[in-house]
Amino acid sequence: MKTTRITIGVVVILSFALFGLPAFCDEQAIGDAETMYICGIDKEIAKCQAKIERKNSRSAHLQRDAVKASVKAGFLKEYKKEIIAAMKREDIGTKDYQISHFLNEKFFEALSPILASGQYRAVSLIEAEK
Repeated sequence: MKTTRITIGVVVILSFALFGLPAFCDEQAIGDAETMYICGIDKEIAKCQAKIERKNSRSAHLQRDAVKASVKAGFLKEYKKEIIAAMKREDIGTKDYQISHFLNEKFFEALSPILASGQYRAVSLIEAEK
């Protein structure tokens, strides 16, 4: 009986620890747009990091996606302060989809001159890593 109570207690504590972390970011950000923007950028970087794991896939499409995610994660890390300032200046809103849309828009705006010049070649970048 005592073992069962301890087990249930441990499960409850672990559940709060594991599943409460994403909610913590949302709770912290209520009424604080800058914190929401920081959390949104961090979530986007985490998504990119997950995609980067696909760089060794046999699929050329997944490899290109991994390279793009790597470039995007680097962009978001490098220009985080500037992006947050632009988000505040443009008052984009604090919903996840608004933040995600803004980040994608800024990333592809920054990437478009490189794509237009033909300097960005995902296949050559993948081969250089091997």
